[in-house]
Amino acid sequence: MGILSNDPDSLNSLKSMTVSPSVTKPQFVNVDPKMIPEDYIGLTMLDYLLLDQFSLADLTDRQQQAIESWIQFGGQLIVGGDPAIVQKSGLLKDALPMGAMISTVRADASLFKQFNEEESYPEENVALYIGEVEEGGQVNYTSAENYPVAVQKRYGSGEIIQLAFSPSESAFINWEGNTDVWKSLFNQALVQRNHQYNSSIYDKLNYTMTEVNNIFANSTIPFGILVAVFFGYVLLIFPLLFIFLKKLDKREYAWWILPSLSIVIAIGLFGFGAKDRIGQPQLNEFSVMKLQPNKQAYGFASFALFSNNSGDYMLSINEETFAGFPYSTNQYSYRGGYEQAGQDVLYKNAGQLDVLFEDVEYWAVRNVTGPIEKDAQMALTHDLVVVDKEVSGTIKNDTGYQIEELFFKTGNTEVSLGPVAIGETIEVSFEAKNQIFATPTSNYYHQTNVDDDLDSYRKDSLMKAASENGLFDQGLPAFIAITNDSIFDVEIKGKPSKKSSYHLLVQSAHIEREMSESFDIELNEIRPDVYMESGYSYLDTYPLEEGENFFYADAGTIMVDYQLPHEIFNENVQYTDLKITVKNQVSYEIWNEESGDYESLENGTEFDNPERYINGNGHLLFRITKADMPHDVSLPTIQLKGVFEE
Repeated sequence: MGILSNDPDSLNSLKSMTVSPSVTKPQFVNVDPKMIPEDYIGLTMLDYLLLDQFSLADLTDRQQQAIESWIQFGGQLIVGGDPAIVQKSGLLKDALPMGAMISTVRADASLFKQFNEEESYPEENVALYIGEVEEGGQVNYTSAENYPVAVQKRYGSGEIIQLAFSPSESAFINWEGNTDVWKSLFNQALVQRNHQYNSSIYDKLNYTMTEVNNIFANSTIPFGILVAVFFGYVLLIFPLLFIFLKKLDKREYAWWILPSLSIVIAIGLFGFGAKDRIGQPQLNEFSVMKLQPNKQAYGFASFALFSNNSGDYMLSINEETFAGFPYSTNQYSYRGGYEQAGQDVLYKNAGQLDVLFEDVEYWAVRNVTGPIEKDAQMALTHDLVVVDKEVSGTIKNDTGYQIEELFFKTGNTEVSLGPVAIGETIEVSFEAKNQIFATPTSNYYHQTNVDDDLDSYRKDSLMKAASENGLFDQGLPAFIAITNDSIFDVEIKGKPSKKSSYHLLVQSAHIEREMSESFDIELNEIRPDVYMESGYSYLDTYPLEEGENFFYADAGTIMVDYQLPHEIFNENVQYTDLKITVKNQVSYEIWNEESGDYESLENGTEFDNPERYINGNGHLLFRITKADMPHDVSLPTIQLKGVFEE
């Protein structure tokens, strides 16, 4: 965690914070403004950056852009309260959860009792610096006067948390319970990060993108032809040659004719299979990009070269925002001994990244993978409406690239809409099998056989990368577009190459719904956030990613957080019934928003007042307590009913 403040010593209480027994204690570092890089790759060592009593506007534009990109690719920015926070936020002012006019109000200090009930706050009231909560902002804590105390907002794959109070004020510093405030703010995110198998974004990308992009398509000889050649040689060439030579009384020639034929056939088979590898080096261009409302795109890209002979290779990537990291392998196979490059050299100049791979072996793979942004006008312009479970309307391809196939995805349901040419507008009509649209889920575990369908394997991997790195907006379905056009300026310097491109473009779909309809959905179509509040560190949620309704965990207390889909959490929805079915293998509790406490759940519990259990941000929160056995924990089955009102 980085601390960016004019008085970092005032935040020393952070350094004594503990989160839970299952979480490694976070490490803190004071950030020198002069050391903030102009390239966001230098900030990737940080999970969090706390900004308090400091003006981002005093940094250079490139430093501010680096922080902005760092957030967009998964960083978490915490902003302390300040009456001039909008002016001090520089390029990030429009991204604040509370923007526009900031006003100062006095709130009862009892607001801190929600963090620590035992320690009395040294003052009766506290100054809050609040503004209107922007669209997409989520109020996590409020005061007795209903003022927002902490508001968070998604920004790309990352998040900005804005505090209404200043954590460097003397009263807060001297309050014994201040570490509990930090614990509450950081707990869930820290626990979730602690249970990720890969600590670095590059580790995750290595698994979902680098390894897959290092597979190059081959010219393969069908098995049937190989069988035909074998039997033709044994059953036709051998006996016919014997008969022919016998007639000529030259049977002794067979000793050199048969081996010669074998050599010719072997050379022919080898030449056919290796023709793509011999002629010129190959280059794979591979990415998943999120198309934003402002028509700009960001995501992750992988560029791999396959050498046709030994020597040095220079991979030139003329993309200013690409923050790639090189990987090397000598094995041309999936999961073949990948390691971070040791002697590769990176040169960056005038927005161009050149990677020199020295002493590359014959038929070897080299790769550069990392986050990337693209300042281009790319969009899937759509006008869709759903009536009686039927979605209809138009979609226009404004991406600038030929779309080989367009999909609509909600939850784990996927509908193919066919190819779309550049600038083409298509009319679509399809059944919405799920009554409510939800965030696309990633039940992709590389089940596709690579040899049978490389493109499907690539798609599955990029969908997993999109899901793991937050490229899908919570509560919204998405369009998934596949293009084989080259969308990046990349080449092997001085060596003409054969290029292959495969890209996934994802964009959230906003669909209007005719109201006055009822809905009856099972929330198990939505994958919840699962994290351990206390206990040991073992937690395996991969079954949930596979579409299953269970996960594995050791003894402890586990939190399960469901986010309602966007369209059933608004002012035009009335909830009528909530039914929850649980298995009696562990203890289940549900958070009651009205009482401010958890309620025990029995099998088949039904509520006729669901709004008591849905918080102001559209979340249902469950607490599960389990012993050592069993290791597998089933999620509750949740059925929610309601109506859309005019």
